[in-house]
This record gives sequence, C-alpha cells and structure tokens, in this order.
Amino acid sequence: MSRLAVALALTLAALPAALEAAGWERAYTGDDLVIDTRSVPASAVKELRAEGLLPAPPHVVRAVLADLERYPEFMPYVKVARVLERETDGAVVAYLRLSFGALGLLGVTDRDYAIRIDERVTRSADGRTGYWREWNLADVPLPSSEDGSVVRVPVNRGYWELRPAPADVGQTLGVYCLFIDPGGSLPAWAINRGNTQGVPKVYDAVRAAVREPRYAGATSAPPAADASASGATAGSPCADR
Repeated sequence: MSRLAVALALTLAALPAALEAAGWERAYTGDDLVIDTRSVPASAVKELRAEGLLPAPPHVVRAVLADLERYPEFMPYVKVARVLERETDGAVVAYLRLSFGALGLLGVTDRDYAIRIDERVTRSADGRTGYWREWNLADVPLPSSEDGSVVRVPVNRGYWELRPAPADVGQTLGVYCLFIDPGGSLPAWAINRGNTQGVPKVYDAVRAAVREPRYAGATSAPPAADASASGATAGSPCADR
C-alpha cells in the first residue's frame, strides 16, 4: 500500500465517531472512495458527502470541473450543459439537462436546472493551493421543453472541495457534497439509492478526464488574499463536516 493510501486510510478510519455525532452514516466504501449520508430536516431525501482520491493535482481537477460545456462528453447523466453567464466576480451560471438512459423506459423523465457556481481558492496548512466550488440553484429563465418531457429540479446544492493530497503533490483529495431532490413522483428511497449509486460514476469520470492531454497545461489560479484552509461558510452544505 502506498504512503498516500495509508494516509487516506488513517484519515477515514478516524472519522466514524465524529460522523455519528453529526448524524452521518457510512453508505459506501470502495477503492479510494467513501460515501456518507444523513437525514435533512423536513425532507425524506438525504444529504450526501463523498471523499476520494483523484489522480491529478487540484488545479488540473479544477480545470476538468470548470469545463462545463464538455460535461455531456464525460460526466454521467449530463445530456446538455451550457454556460449562461460569466459574472464579473468570477461566478458562473450554467444550465444542465440530465438524462437517465434505460431508466427512461421505466418512466424516469429527464431533469433540468440552472445553477450558480462560486469558486474560492484555499490554502492547506503547508501552503499548497486548493479549490472550493459551491453551487446553488439560480433563479434564471430556463429553456422550454418542446415535448414536455423535462422535470425541473426543485433542490440542488452542493460543493466540490479539492485539497492537495497528503504526502503526494500529484494527487487530490476530492470532497463532494450534494443535496438534490429531482422532483417528480420518484419515491425518496429510489432517489437516495440513485444518488448514492451515481457518485462512484462521477469520481470515475473525473479520474478518467484528468488524464486527458487537453488538461495537461492547466495552471493554478492565483490564491485569493483571504484564502484559508477551507472555503466553507455557515450556509454551505455539509458545513459541519
């Protein structure tokens, strides 16, 4: 086992007591990836948090996640992705439409939404650069569906936190938090199961994308003057983790 794998294993092994106290439960353990879920007040849909290794430094992973309009080429379920606006403060407003393949034959229709993505640059304790990309639904006009086969997502918020991996400057510890209710008539158990099962596919997609030559020349963004160890705020999803 590599030094990095050992460091990650020790980090994850130390979490259960804190997780239980905050209401989290381990839902999945895989190769270099764990997923935890917890209940959210007034919702049958659970909040989800994943933590796993990504085989590239944070600035390369950040370049992949920021390449929104290529999502249909590599990101699971994304059928359409368009940038609607790039704001002066660096935030991005994007439209995405999700399609679920064979599940469509079972009556699961496409979903769509617009999100506003804010990004902050962070610093690890040893001065290395990381990134925090947080999103919430954006209140903007959405394209109309000519065939009426799209359900608007009523809840979608989360973040990616990209931390330099311990003991290895060439990898990233990627933390992914998500609270999404796709709306429609899907039962909560199916939503929770689908959300959990979809996360490993997202990590696999990002792991494959960071190896593409197009991202090899990605450069680090200049650190913000007030960069800190984490980009979390009191209102961030999973803020107590």
